Amino acid sequence: MGVERKLRDTLIQLKQRVLHLESEMSKYKQKVKEYEGNYHHVLLTELNIRHKELQKQFEKSKKLNEKYYSDLESLRMEYELLKRELFEKDEKLMMLLEEVKDKDHKIKELVQSHSLNENRDTLRENKINEDDDGWFRNNLKHIPKKDVSEVNFKNNIFHDSFVIQKRRRRARGKNIKNKE
Repeated sequence: MGVERKLRDTLIQLKQRVLHLESEMSKYKQKVKEYEGNYHHVLLTELNIRHKELQKQFEKSKKLNEKYYSDLESLRMEYELLKRELFEKDEKLMMLLEEVKDKDHKIKELVQSHSLNENRDTLRENKINEDDDGWFRNNLKHIPKKDVSEVNFKNNIFHDSFVIQKRRRRARGKNIKNKE
């Protein structure tokens, strides 16, 4: 009997132990389920928080993108305006350049015609001077050769009157040119 009893006790102890272990296992299974549930809950909470942060970043990026697009449009419009202004100023500059070229050409023509007029005037003066010199020489021939000093004196008088007449003619010519 002793053996039977020992066996029975051991069997009962084993059954109790199995029950205890099953109970413990069920308790741990429950804790694992809670942990898994809790883990998933924590993970879900973290994901929700991360989702909200990403939504905020997305909205912020969207607003920034809209602002950049708006800035880009205003810069594009400003670029077009400046491009148009530059084109207009280029056209104006080209017109002014053409005007300057025309005026430069006219100035060159005027300078050339003025120098031609001066050359003509100089030729006329030279012709007048030659005529006056001829007149002066002719008048000197009619002077009797009395005295060398008297002739020199008369030469000086004629020459002085000739120079005075010449200066008067030049002054009249310049006055006429200035009036024109």
